[in-house]
Amino acid sequence: AHRLDPRPLRRLIVRGLAHLARIEKPPTESADVRELWETFGVTLDPYSSDVLVLGLHPPGQTPLATALKAFREAGTAARITLDQLDRHRDGLSTDPVVFACENPSVLAAAAEQLGPASPPLICVEGWPSTAGRQLITRLVADDVRVCYHGDYDTQIQTAAAAVLAWSDDRGTEGGGNNPAVGTDTAAL
Repeated sequence: AHRLDPRPLRRLIVRGLAHLARIEKPPTESADVRELWETFGVTLDPYSSDVLVLGLHPPGQTPLATALKAFREAGTAARITLDQLDRHRDGLSTDPVVFACENPSVLAAAAEQLGPASPPLICVEGWPSTAGRQLITRLVADDVRVCYHGDYDTQIQTAAAAVLAWSDDRGTEGGGNNPAVGTDTAAL
């Protein structure tokens, strides 16, 4: 698999697969590339993509729900793999609102200061992973409000995965007011 890591070779292969699948524009997002590979019977590693969470409480008695309940009760963070998300078909939160942040230090501070009382928090660690995007997409599809707080930068503006409610207390970009920051929705 690592032989496909160099970007020019990877792009060439993805373009070729897209052509064979009669897809006009080759995918660039990880989830779409993964789906394209699966079209040709190649399943990419479901364990490398994960997302960091704190206080997430899915309903049910699945292994994921049981494990996350134990982590929540202990007031500690957990990593959810793409495989675990794929196997857990129930809802992913009993809470109507889940918070999301960009920086693991924010999640660490919440764990330290709030412990088991922390509201549910997802950390996208900069650019959201496939697992992170799938988690957020599924939460939104289940009518859970996901409130994001982080940098209002081009990276976040151009990442395409899920609809999030912006909550940026600076309210500015480049020193000026930005109407897209506050309670509007924007693509992550």
